[in-house]
Amino acid sequence: MPDAPPSASPSPGAARYGVGYKLLRIFADVRKTRDDREKGLAGAEEEAKVQEQPLRTGGGFRLIFRSRYLLLIAVMIGLYNFVNATGEFIMTEVTVKRSIAAAAPGRPPTSTRTPSISIRRPQVAPSG
Repeated sequence: MPDAPPSASPSPGAARYGVGYKLLRIFADVRKTRDDREKGLAGAEEEAKVQEQPLRTGGGFRLIFRSRYLLLIAVMIGLYNFVNATGEFIMTEVTVKRSIAAAAPGRPPTSTRTPSISIRRPQVAPSG
């Protein structure tokens, strides 16, 4: 089977399956380690201790920066929070400025309602 040319990029679905495959492998490895420990196989106890140890200080950041998938997720969450906070700030500023302008002394109250379309029943002339 010929290899794909270097310029060919995987489809977007391939990345999704790659993450699912990695998660499945992690689950299978953890389960295999537990099964080996229960059977009493050599080295299973030491391997289980290594897997169950908590991360050292800064280990979470190291873990994220080692995996491009976790890094991409972290960047997307950061970007989402930035856009959300910026949008909320803009909406608050606009609302406060319009409220102050509407409540200015000496200015007649104006309607702040947005124009809407109303649907009316057609009037029918009385028969007869």
